[in-house]
Amino acid sequence: MNKPAYLIVSAILLLSFFLTSCQEEEVSTAVLCTNRAEFTAYAETFNTIQDEHRIIISYSESPRSFFDGESSECSPDLVIDSFLDSQRYSGKFASLESLFLEEKIQSSQFYPALLSRGRRENQQYLLPVSFDLPGLYFKAGVVEQGIPGYGISLDQLDELNREFNIFNDERLERLGLSLRWQGEMLFLVGMLKGSNFRESNTGSLVWNAQSLTESVDFIRRWTLESNRGVAAERDFAQKYMVEPHYKLIDQERILCSYSSLSDFYLLPPQSREKLSLYWLSADDTIPILPGPLYAAIPQGAPGIKAAKVFLTWFFQAQNQEQLITSARDKRSRSFGIAGGLSSLPQVNQEILPTLYPGLVGRIPQSSYLVFPNRLPPHWKDIKHEVLIPWLQHQAIRENTDESFSERLRTWLQQRPSS
Repeated sequence: MNKPAYLIVSAILLLSFFLTSCQEEEVSTAVLCTNRAEFTAYAETFNTIQDEHRIIISYSESPRSFFDGESSECSPDLVIDSFLDSQRYSGKFASLESLFLEEKIQSSQFYPALLSRGRRENQQYLLPVSFDLPGLYFKAGVVEQGIPGYGISLDQLDELNREFNIFNDERLERLGLSLRWQGEMLFLVGMLKGSNFRESNTGSLVWNAQSLTESVDFIRRWTLESNRGVAAERDFAQKYMVEPHYKLIDQERILCSYSSLSDFYLLPPQSREKLSLYWLSADDTIPILPGPLYAAIPQGAPGIKAAKVFLTWFFQAQNQEQLITSARDKRSRSFGIAGGLSSLPQVNQEILPTLYPGLVGRIPQSSYLVFPNRLPPHWKDIKHEVLIPWLQHQAIRENTDESFSERLRTWLQQRPSS
């Protein structure tokens, strides 16, 4: 190659390098820290449809630990996690108010109660992503005639249980439901009875002690009066409860089983088609399970531009429809948006029933939903390590030998300070 030609080629390569460098510099990037695997696919879709912004996923078991100042697996520009609405994190988020002021998203798109939880001092700091509902699944056609609508109260459930039970010489041959089969069901009795667990102004856990006591009494009466005692329930479980609950329901050995909405859609499709899901309700309302997902941008996050663009894109109903459809077509083991119902009512009312026919006519209107109180960030640990074991212990005793507050105090004293 002669010298003039060499210079021309070099100049072209150099110009190409500078143009490429400039293009790369124009791409804004945000690190999204979450423990929800679905956001890997969501970020991939977002990154594919445009080339000005990039979302990089960083997985963490506890994304909110970043705000606690603890060692975290990621230094995020965007965090999606439960319990971000705790008062513990007040003042640690960047305002998202500009998204509404610039009309990039509308407040009317969201469930009002969920959205308001992320608002402080006239500024929006959190955006709700998704939530889950508690339910009971029955064999299709078994209770449709006796239960109007798709909510079922504890009193209705008790009546159905008594009608379903069959005894043979004091031994249970069929058992509608033992509240002690699943620890989550014990907790839900407390929630439906008004135990009202919540975070205090100082960040501690408080509750209605009288309602919690009444919940334990209700569980004991159910076992003793409806199912003829702990021993009868135990003998039945040892003899029959060796198969998955959905199989026992199909065999009409048991009447129903607890499941969240998201877990219900993880059941084998061929078995799920034979089942009907009812929402657990109280006073004609349906409580949302604690810990809805929220999105937040940390104060001073360098990738705030890309993070806000991603949020704007994500909170459009047509984009969520694309994400849900893609996940279903790929047979992903996940339901709805990030494993739950969307924070956008339009998605739940208009889109999900077309993709999940079993939900046609079953999505509750916003007015029937009761959104959970704020809870301390370590609520899940309290529930699984303290509350449910305490309920399981008290459920088989005639009298309460230790209050929940005593059990909680002991656990907190033994727990490393954070």
